[in-house]
Amino acid sequence: MADPNGPVGPVRDEAAKLLRAEGVEPPTRTRGGGKGRRMVFRAPVNGIPGAPLRDREDRREQMAETPRLRELQLEYAILSLRVWLAGLTGNDPRPRSAYLAWQAGSVWMAPSAFDKEARGGFSALKRRAAAENARVRRTGGDPLADATTRANAVITELAELYAAGTVRQPEPVPFGEVLRAVMDGPHAEVEMRERSVRS
Repeated sequence: MADPNGPVGPVRDEAAKLLRAEGVEPPTRTRGGGKGRRMVFRAPVNGIPGAPLRDREDRREQMAETPRLRELQLEYAILSLRVWLAGLTGNDPRPRSAYLAWQAGSVWMAPSAFDKEARGGFSALKRRAAAENARVRRTGGDPLADATTRANAVITELAELYAAGTVRQPEPVPFGEVLRAVMDGPHAEVEMRERSVRS
């Protein structure tokens, strides 16, 4: 459905068949209205049983079975920024766009993932990375070598976690269960602007 070039008709037909299989007659036409028109939907009060949670922190816990994975991903985000910062001179720019240009096509973590790893995203993680590089310099070490060595160890441990099968996604929720939660269970009406729904 997200593909603007994809055929929507067959998708609607299949959705209609699934609705009828659950005893619900599908609508015969799409809702009209211009951009910004308010639309009302039924939303289950307690959420859909078995579905991933909407809250980002809760969902993160649900998506990963081991706390160690979370720790490693956060550390890898900081290490990525440490490597980038260690290669800069005093006058080099340090905005997110500069990191993005440097990171593109590399093994280092994309800035789009930083918001998932820490509150404050790029800015917060960059401060932590700079502080760690400064600590290594104070002890006479090389921040680039230190960060690269540690990053290799983190990458290896991440690969081992996935290979061991200790990280998995939640089981998919059958369509019928989703539909019953929306149609039959306790629900509330939610009003949204049409442009929000489309986005």
